[in-house]
Amino acid sequence: MTRREGLGAWEQTVLWLQNHGIEEPLVVRVRSGEEKWEICQRMGIRVLIDDNPKTLMAAKEAGMDALRIDWPYNEHLIGIPYGDRLASVLGYGTFIAGLV
Repeated sequence: MTRREGLGAWEQTVLWLQNHGIEEPLVVRVRSGEEKWEICQRMGIRVLIDDNPKTLMAAKEAGMDALRIDWPYNEHLIGIPYGDRLASVLGYGTFIAGLV
């Protein structure tokens, strides 16, 4: 899921994911006024992986499992598991999804 806007935003996201080992990614663009966690709930998704502190906290407060990609701007978040690489967070997310 991406909030990127502008020409080619969807394609940029697909290419980035493919370059990081996800061969056929499903990419959903989030529009202004929409929240990622709300879309996840409607789709039956229970684990949200993101880097945005506000998005992560909203997902956690909504009862979802939240995982963060670690960056300096979100390292202050407590109680949200994290990884420094997409692969490590995806592996952890798969583990959590098996528990819920």
